[in-house]
Amino acid sequence: MITMSSKKIAFLGTGKLNQALIKGLQKTSHPYTLAASVRSQGSLDTLSRTFPSLAVTLNNTTLLQDARYVVLGVKPQHALELVKSLRADFAEGATLISLCARLPLDRLRGALGDAKVQVLRLMPNTACETGHGLLGISTEKNVALSEDLSKLFSLLGKTQLIEEKDMDAFTVLGACTPAFFL
Repeated sequence: MITMSSKKIAFLGTGKLNQALIKGLQKTSHPYTLAASVRSQGSLDTLSRTFPSLAVTLNNTTLLQDARYVVLGVKPQHALELVKSLRADFAEGATLISLCARLPLDRLRGALGDAKVQVLRLMPNTACETGHGLLGISTEKNVALSEDLSKLFSLLGKTQLIEEKDMDAFTVLGACTPAFFL
């Protein structure tokens, strides 16, 4: 079981959005240890050079060990299979934070099986790397965010709790539109 003293954020996937979150968090003061997994030694070497203070591993099981928050930033078509393969490795009480567009919470919950993990969807934009992002957040059953998560996300920009049915629209307006104009 994860305790409130567990301060590890694990990043599954190191694409643009996860890297924006990592960059943004590294520019702020917070109590978390950041860690990520990659699929190849070349990616590990590159990521380690890009983010010297980031703990990087090739092993997802090692990554999830004692992780309080797990940020799922992989291609949506690979997400459910990855979550299924790792469901026994999630610490009890951890929170899975999915960045996967068009992947509903109930499908993620199904992939987790009986794992005692909270699930939420987060749609950030790349402005999070400067602390000026816009983050849309949907939780299971529209449960309010914990104070800890609210503080964490506020380090990256403005947050907006939205109903999951509105997440696709938010993704277009909040994440894709700024990228289009940039």
